[in-house]
Amino acid sequence: MSDLEAVAGAAGMWLSGADLRTLVSAWPFVEFDELQEAYACGDELETKWRLLLRDTRGRWRDLIETTHGRPALQSLFPIHGHGMFRLTWTSRDSRYDTPHVRAYGAENYELVEAGEVLARGGRTEVVDAYERWLAHAVPFQDT
Repeated sequence: MSDLEAVAGAAGMWLSGADLRTLVSAWPFVEFDELQEAYACGDELETKWRLLLRDTRGRWRDLIETTHGRPALQSLFPIHGHGMFRLTWTSRDSRYDTPHVRAYGAENYELVEAGEVLARGGRTEVVDAYERWLAHAVPFQDT
């Protein structure tokens, strides 16, 4: 069997609804990580928070820990990378209609929405501002 036939076989199996473990059993070249498996099982929110808390270091870890400690914010899906931290309504939300946090100076942050700075300060002040924003936000409803 050629590599192309193997890839086509794996893709066909995936598209027919096979779970990740079955796919790997049949096609050993297929690999997946913990978050991919969590998506497949429907527990990506909890897994993403756990991975961020486990793997993030420095100033961003402090911000993520503070955010995770707030139940209303903890219910949103966290994204961290490229010098920013954002919460989205769901794990499958590809729109960026929520504010993001970026580093500001040596120890502070800014909460930014559509180019406008909503808050600036330490992690607690910025997380408080994110909670205030969330209290007045209208979640996107897919109709």
